[in-house]
Amino acid sequence: MRKKILLILTGGTISMDHHKDLSSDVLQFQKQHLMNLGHSILNDVDIDSHVLLMKPSPHMTPHDMLEISNYISSQIQKKIYDGFVVTHGTDTLEETAFFLDLFFNVLEVPIIITGSMRNYSDIAYDGMNNIVSSILVAAHDDSKNKGVLVVLNDTIHHPYEVTKSHTVSLDTFQSLEFGPIGVVDDQEIVYYREFKKRFLLPKLEKLNMSVGIYKTYTGDDGSILKHFSSMNGLIIEGFGRGNVPENIVTSIQELLDQGVKIMITSRVPKGRPFATYPYQGGAKQLVDMGCYLSPHLNSQKARILLIFALSTHTPIKNLTI
Repeated sequence: MRKKILLILTGGTISMDHHKDLSSDVLQFQKQHLMNLGHSILNDVDIDSHVLLMKPSPHMTPHDMLEISNYISSQIQKKIYDGFVVTHGTDTLEETAFFLDLFFNVLEVPIIITGSMRNYSDIAYDGMNNIVSSILVAAHDDSKNKGVLVVLNDTIHHPYEVTKSHTVSLDTFQSLEFGPIGVVDDQEIVYYREFKKRFLLPKLEKLNMSVGIYKTYTGDDGSILKHFSSMNGLIIEGFGRGNVPENIVTSIQELLDQGVKIMITSRVPKGRPFATYPYQGGAKQLVDMGCYLSPHLNSQKARILLIFALSTHTPIKNLTI
């Protein structure tokens, strides 16, 4: 049975070419992508395309992520497509993928997010392979009911776990703790394990909450923290199990007293924060004060989760460990 896949372009390196006059990379709609998709391995797939955005991923905002989510939702309602592939810049790809995973609660139709580390002019351009692999994953029956997936370098990841781990390497996207959930192996889709969806959130209608990220450091005196008082929420990236310097505890309490919701993450790339230590600045003390511990998420994804929670009036305690 033939499958029909919608390819949605939003920009990023995968849509960049080297401009001979500017001696730099520029964003543009690459028709070559679509012309080359007539590969024989995709003979059983019909492919439509749509240019939704054309941005480098550092320019992406949560409002752009919501626009992508709403567009896909509108296409799902038409019941035309068996799957979706979204091309995206790699710098913030994991955040958009995680945003989409939170946006869609029960999702049978696969949504695949992909990108590339090289532009179209580079000899080692990886975008075409990533697009083809993503289409194969989106069209595969075993990809149903898995929600949003990230596919690059022939590996399949869940947005909850995956992160960009290297600035230039082609295998930069890694699920550091548990590894990929599957691979694309010689045109076959092989899933190694299941991933149980962590969060079921109310429908997000609009984003009206501001959440920042603050990375603490040795010798931090908390003087910078006061500048976050106007925000609705704050992610504080602490040490180890979520501990912070003792001298910033007073500043954290002042933010809490002003109604700022605070979630604690760790700068360590593997493992989770936990209320182990009760000393001044220890994660247990922070929890007792009213902070929340991130549910095994890095800071950038914890921010997306807190934005969702505050925007949908979801109790944060329902989303933490």
